[in-house]
This record gives sequence, structure tokens and C-alpha cells, in this order.
Amino acid sequence: MRAVPIRDVVVIIYDGVQCLDVAGPLDVFTEANSFLGDDDGYRCVILAATTALIRASNGMPLTAHLDFKEAAQVFHTVLVAGGPDFPDRLPDDAMSIWLREWGVRAERYGSICTGALAECRQTSE
Repeated sequence: MRAVPIRDVVVIIYDGVQCLDVAGPLDVFTEANSFLGDDDGYRCVILAATTALIRASNGMPLTAHLDFKEAAQVFHTVLVAGGPDFPDRLPDDAMSIWLREWGVRAERYGSICTGALAECRQTSE
């Protein structure tokens, strides 16, 4: 099997995020790592506006590894998780700014479910 360098993957979360939209991608990258060596594969990072406790839509508490200010860097893959009320929420200015500044620099970017609406949003500035 050929060596694949470590690739940083970020999953963006927020209050009301769908837990499955966070856990599913993290499990996929973790499973992929089980087929690769210790120096290959994916390193997953959860990113949010805050590293304080966030509640998923099912009430599960989640905590981000980094907040947007700490994540001023290019990631290999950026994913925005969806949530049941995401389409009706006001835009998250910090998320929108980070996506425009850093998310667009990723080699791969995408979303899970309603997280696709994040890139369409404008900040209130």
C-alpha cells in the first residue's frame, strides 16, 4: 500500500448541529486510518466559534478542539456539518468569515446535508 501523508481534516460545528453529521465523517476518516500506517492518513479537528460546550440537536454535548481564531491555517479538507434548523438560522459571522478566509484555501471542502448552506451566507457586516 502506498504511503499517504497526514492530512488535516476540519469539521465545523455549532449549537444545534446534527450529531450524525459530525460523528459520521469523523468515523469514516478514523476507519480509513486503520488501513494506513501511523505516519499516513487523516488527523481530524473539530472547529467552532468557541471551545466552550456546544449542544447538538439531540442534546449531546460537544466540544471543539479549536475556535475560529485559533484555526488561522490551511486545512487539507474542510467540512461544514449540517443541522435540522441550520436553514432557518441567522448567519454565523465568525463561521462565514473563517470560511471565506481559510475554508476556500483547502484542497477539498464540502458539507454534510444542510451544512451546504453555509457557503451561501453573507455576514451581517
